[in-house]
Amino acid sequence: MKYFIVIDGGTQNIKAFVFDEKGNEISKGMHSVTPYFSVQPDFAEQDAEQYLSIVKEVTKKVVKDSGVLEDDFVALSITTHRSTIIPVDKNGKVIRPAITWLDERKTDGLSLPGGMGRLFIKIGGMEETLKKYQRRSKFNWLRKHEPKNYRKTYKFLTVSSHIFHALTGEFKDCSSMIVGIFPIDLKQLAWHKNPLVYKVFGVERKKLPDLVSPTDIAGHVSKTGARDFGVKEGLPIIIGAGD
Repeated sequence: MKYFIVIDGGTQNIKAFVFDEKGNEISKGMHSVTPYFSVQPDFAEQDAEQYLSIVKEVTKKVVKDSGVLEDDFVALSITTHRSTIIPVDKNGKVIRPAITWLDERKTDGLSLPGGMGRLFIKIGGMEETLKKYQRRSKFNWLRKHEPKNYRKTYKFLTVSSHIFHALTGEFKDCSSMIVGIFPIDLKQLAWHKNPLVYKVFGVERKKLPDLVSPTDIAGHVSKTGARDFGVKEGLPIIIGAGD
């Protein structure tokens, strides 16, 4: 019999499960997370390092409680809530608290790109829509109000890619985890090729993780990941669909 590990990172609780190849639940665990905090109106931030520590703790316990032999696990899947931004450095260390999906901060006083780009925006009738995206972009807010933190950021991760990095040491995310707060081409399920879009969102492509499909093996558990999560080194990982 083969077995699978599932990590489910929610807004209020973190869950982990072990299932057998027939879909039967073998073990499960859950731990609440520290609620988001607001340093001012419309803000909703969370301690991303503490969140990750709970993920490791819950996963390690569920795997141990399952009684399944290490070599009988065949894959691990990650699913989480979406639209939370976690700025990290080259080593994956969190630079500032996560800006959660509940956050409603906005940036005023911005201008859309000028020149031919502005002309194309007007011709396409997209000016008002792009202004809304620009105003709501957390990247633009960081650029304006925390420029030092923006410059220090190597990658802007989500909850799923933060967990994935802790498991593998790689910066990757799933296309299904990326929604409207990021410059994604929804038809191609890939980062947008139009440089104008990045100017509107206020972020560079190099600061975003590589994208994979939810049906692909995204990577494998590293030695450090195996130690921290209590799973087998080399175990294949899938970043599944988010909610």
